[in-house]
Amino acid sequence: MRKRMVPHARVRQALCLATILAATALANTGHTAPVRGGDTVQGLYDVLLGTMKNGRTVGQSGRFTQL
Repeated sequence: MRKRMVPHARVRQALCLATILAATALANTGHTAPVRGGDTVQGLYDVLLGTMKNGRTVGQSGRFTQL
């Protein structure tokens, strides 16, 4: 009986995903101050407005990076 082999790309993708999830879990250990929902929304609005105002100068990749 032949064993079914998993392509190396799939194995690498799974390892990368596991590493990212572990790093994210370790990075969010609660050291930040609690943020109100209104502050989060206001911060998003501020970034969106700045991105719209500077859209031509930063280009598409710059807008993507800012958001």
